Amino acid sequence: MNTKRTRFVVTPKVQYKIIFVVCLSFIIPAIFLGISVLYNFKYIEGLLTGPIDLLEAAIEDTIAAATMVLCLGIPAMIGLIILWTILITNRIAGPIYRLEKELDEIIATRQYREISFRKDDAFHSLAEKINTLQKGVLLKQELPSEFKG
Repeated sequence: MNTKRTRFVVTPKVQYKIIFVVCLSFIIPAIFLGISVLYNFKYIEGLLTGPIDLLEAAIEDTIAAATMVLCLGIPAMIGLIILWTILITNRIAGPIYRLEKELDEIIATRQYREISFRKDDAFHSLAEKINTLQKGVLLKQELPSEFKG
């Protein structure tokens, strides 16, 4: 069996969620910081025609505003990224954990057990295939052609 993957996106439903979160975690702070910098530069540009004291004060205000944006915005975004990461990985790791528990129970009892996951979890098609395989092996029924060698 060839184990080399030829496609980068093998499970679009799962992978696109992760790609979306990663991209969003770069785009939102970039937009937030870009707007803040643009606003501050427009403010400084308006003061360039005035006395130098006003310009120096504007630069100090800009640095203070940028520092506040960085001190408040970056920890907030890091927290949001961590939360998104936990939620998305839970949708992947949870079904794997559940699948292992269900398979251990099936092996121990040698009885058919329907495997199912929550609506938003990944790997629904895997659960369906394992259920079909169980029916064929444990209940001695004919397997669908997709499971035959």
